[in-house]
Amino acid sequence: MKRLLVVIALCCYAITPVIPSPSRPHNSTTYPHPVTVVPNMVVLELGELIKTKQITSEELTRIFLRRLKRYNHVLEAVVSYTEELAYKQAKHADELLARGVYLGPLHGIPYGLKDIISVPHYKTTWGSKTFKDQVIDIEAWVYKRSKAAGAVLVAKLVAGSLAYDDIWYGGRTRNPWNIEEFATGSSAGPAACTSAGMVPFAIGSETAGSITYPAARCGVTALRPTFGTVGRTGVMSISESLDKLGPFCRSATDCTVILDTIRGRDPGDLSSRDSPLMIHSWLTSPNLLLDILVMPRWRL
Repeated sequence: MKRLLVVIALCCYAITPVIPSPSRPHNSTTYPHPVTVVPNMVVLELGELIKTKQITSEELTRIFLRRLKRYNHVLEAVVSYTEELAYKQAKHADELLARGVYLGPLHGIPYGLKDIISVPHYKTTWGSKTFKDQVIDIEAWVYKRSKAAGAVLVAKLVAGSLAYDDIWYGGRTRNPWNIEEFATGSSAGPAACTSAGMVPFAIGSETAGSITYPAARCGVTALRPTFGTVGRTGVMSISESLDKLGPFCRSATDCTVILDTIRGRDPGDLSSRDSPLMIHSWLTSPNLLLDILVMPRWRL
């Protein structure tokens, strides 16, 4: 068999009593006022609002920054806000669209990065008190790819101390479904913030369970790619032969879009390679429960 079908996951929407997400119309293409529906929308829905100019990237960025600041004291999931950078990137996305330049489904979409992924001029703390003031002026590969796709970075999200579990120097990241419990795994910030609708998507990492565990605990869809699918330049290393980067989203389709954006050969990471990704178009109907990712068998 030349190809192996892999079921990514069911679409999941996290609505909690502590971090409320407003209800959204089922199978509706007419949206109410964006502020009331945005936290529950998936990336492709938000992208359609931007593309059709029903909302600007600056407006969208403002909504998610407010939500991050409003609920972070409950979840302890944000290390730092990249507010100045976010508004600069959002403004640029809006200006491009005004000139008729559309970069794709991530154009103007806010997101967060796990805080082991470096971004120039912002702290990359690795979740550790020892490195809480560390600034690494390197553009990580996944940040470069996301920026080139028009995505807007709004926050650096919690990584457990030295990428281990959900405890970091600022506290312990809680589970949006039940704040008496915790997010589990070192990608706790990306999982909790995506689940609570504080970001439309986030990028985390895994050596042994740090994507899959918090995604399962927080009720979001995530994808841990095969080793080498996503370049790791500018990312804290735990195991050179096991570290992987992948997306946290609110739907399986979104995971595929993010993976397609960040995958590929990274000149700074010799283990990375170009990995073809194909989607069965007949399975992308919103009425179907599953999205299928197809990759060559040798890459799985």
